[in-house]
Amino acid sequence: MKTNQNSHKLASIAGWLSFALLILYFSNIAVGKYMHINKIGIVAPINGVSEFLLFGLIIISFSICALIREGTEQKAG
Repeated sequence: MKTNQNSHKLASIAGWLSFALLILYFSNIAVGKYMHINKIGIVAPINGVSEFLLFGLIIISFSICALIREGTEQKAG
């Protein structure tokens, strides 16, 4: 029972982390568009390799959340 609670907590943290990072990713795109429209700059604040790594972290944390939740549901059912 304790491991199930720990798994649920880890899945919850990974899910919220992926959501927060996704909001950051979309905000970065919006700020970049705003900067480009107002001729402040032509690139977003987070660009290049950093943006790619951010997107990779979103994928990894969402995958962790989904796989843990799927594993705990199969054990319960």
